[in-house]
Amino acid sequence: VCKPAGPTSTQIVTRVRRIFSTYSEQRDLAAGHLGTLDPQAAGVLPIAIGKATRLIPLLEDRRKCYALTLVLGRSTTTQDALGESVESAPVPENILQRLEEVLPSFCGRIDQIPPMFSALKRGGRPLYELARAGVSVEREARPIERQPDLAGEGIEEVTLLGQQHAARIGRQNGQHARGAALVAERHIQ
Repeated sequence: VCKPAGPTSTQIVTRVRRIFSTYSEQRDLAAGHLGTLDPQAAGVLPIAIGKATRLIPLLEDRRKCYALTLVLGRSTTTQDALGESVESAPVPENILQRLEEVLPSFCGRIDQIPPMFSALKRGGRPLYELARAGVSVEREARPIERQPDLAGEGIEEVTLLGQQHAARIGRQNGQHARGAALVAERHIQ
C-alpha cells in the first residue's frame, strides 16, 4: 500500500483488513505490516493478508531504503519536522565536506540508541506515546550492521537543498532513519 502522510501504519492495516473482509467470505482475516512508518511518513507499507501473514517473519528482516530530508541547524521537541523548535545554529559553510567525511562511519557494525519517537515498545506502550506524554525512558544501544557493498545499504545519496539536505538511507530491521540523522548532525558540528 502507498501510505499517505497522516495515518499510522496500524490504521492503514485496519482499513485494508476491513476492505478485504467486505469482499471475502472470511470476516476475521488476519492482516499485518512489515515495518512501522512514522505517521508523517509517506511511502510503501508492505501488508500481508490472510495466510500470507505467516510469511511476515521471513520478510521483515529484509533491507529497506528511505528517502528523507534533513534540516541541519535546527532541533525540535520530536526530532522531526512536526515538533517545536528548541534550538537552532548556523550550518557550517563546509557542510558537504563534513558530510562526506562522516558518511563512511555509517557503514559496518555500529551501535544505535533508538530515538524516543519510535514505535519500539516499553511496558506495552510505544516509545512515541511515552515521549508525547513527556516521559523519557532509558534505551539501550542496539547493534546494527550496514554493508555498503549490498544494494540498498548505507547512505547512498546526499543532495544540498539550501539548509535542507535530502538523503537516501538503506536500512535493515531495527534501524532508525531518525536516529541516523541525529548521529550525523552530532558528528558534523
